Amino acid sequence: MIRIGVILLLLAPATGWAESCVTNSSDHSHLFAVSPSQGDRLMQTLAPGERLCSPTRNGAILSVFENADAFEGCSRLVGPDQSDRLMAYAEFDRCHWASHDR
Repeated sequence: MIRIGVILLLLAPATGWAESCVTNSSDHSHLFAVSPSQGDRLMQTLAPGERLCSPTRNGAILSVFENADAFEGCSRLVGPDQSDRLMAYAEFDRCHWASHDR
């Protein structure tokens, strides 16, 4: 899927596709998801410093869960070609995202 995302980014000006990404800037591995407004949700456990991206037209929901068994997590809504970084995980939508510091 990452290769498709790169191809779509090259075509972005003509087709309207962009990319939304989430980066794990915390000290622990967590399960992340990028849910574009159109297309399939991508999920992957990311170690500290790793990144997950998805092509999108109208933005995406970026989510993080403590692990694959967790029911609750944290989510952020981002626009097309926008990304965010998880700084610290906390349960019940109390995560610290880099966008909080802007």
